[in-house]
Amino acid sequence: MGIVGFTCLLILGCYFFQSYSFAPFTSSTLPLKEKWSRNLRDNITEISGTEDGRFIFARTTNTVYALETNTGDVKWSFSLTPQVEMSPPIVANDKIYVADSNTLWALNLENGQPTWKQPLLEPRGWVTDATTKAVLVNQISTDIRAYDAATGHLLWSVDVGAGPIHAYIDDNLVYVPDYGIKAINLLTGETVWSKGTAVIGESGYKNGVIYFTSEDNIVTFDTRQQKEIWRKTFSSNGFRKFKISDNIVFVTDADYLYAFNILNGNLMWKEALEQPENPSIIEGRVYVTEGFNRVIQAFDIETGKNLGSLRISLPKLLITENQDVAAVGDMLLVSKGKKLFAYQK
Repeated sequence: MGIVGFTCLLILGCYFFQSYSFAPFTSSTLPLKEKWSRNLRDNITEISGTEDGRFIFARTTNTVYALETNTGDVKWSFSLTPQVEMSPPIVANDKIYVADSNTLWALNLENGQPTWKQPLLEPRGWVTDATTKAVLVNQISTDIRAYDAATGHLLWSVDVGAGPIHAYIDDNLVYVPDYGIKAINLLTGETVWSKGTAVIGESGYKNGVIYFTSEDNIVTFDTRQQKEIWRKTFSSNGFRKFKISDNIVFVTDADYLYAFNILNGNLMWKEALEQPENPSIIEGRVYVTEGFNRVIQAFDIETGKNLGSLRISLPKLLITENQDVAAVGDMLLVSKGKKLFAYQK
């Protein structure tokens, strides 16, 4: 690259930085209002929360924060080792579980103090599910391993394929969608049954049903009856994420948000969006972030009617699968750099 080309890139980069890095949110027509915001001193990459909506967890490069949902006040913070591919904390009972580049941590929900820790061999490990019985960690391109939730004792590990692999706990079974679907005894790691051999891509899980993609197929599989419920085949530009409500299965790809009837797989509606990310459901609405231009769009979950938008004004030139927008209770949490914003009716 010559000097002229380098100079042009430098000017362009400076333009983006000056124009967007510190710009406020603009052009909001969302059916929500800002309730509070907090500066956490480092870029926020992952957001999650408790199922009852009491606490919000915000993960930055070096720290996980617990915040009071109603006020945004920081309840506690805990330092983590930086990780290239980060994931949000998962809550089960009175503990939160989070992995960094070296360690799996079990932290007390009320004060953030470590209950136990275990070393991880793979720096991209992430917590895929947790209950009061066990915690599941996927060491990417290596294995799924189970730890006793109370003590941190390693129960077992099983080899899995390349890439992030989900695993889901249902009572005393673990379901692993990888090459086909495998059911594993939660306590022993022994295979109970397996179905199919097709490569499975992205997946989601709710009430005993696995929703997954395989090539150009979207499939639902009832794990308790061990049979396929429905399958829909159509061309897509790379399926990405699932979000499952009581009646609708939402799926994103590079160009669209799709809404499928959960019972029969019929397409209810779809919306053209630019790199849609992080569908989040609150009170009959689904909120989706457009990846490049960082606009949050709100839609009626039944009809697909557009209900408003919020321009974040921070370009995302490199699309990553960070959970930097999330619903916790009746609140939509949105990160912009170091600041966390809460929106509510």
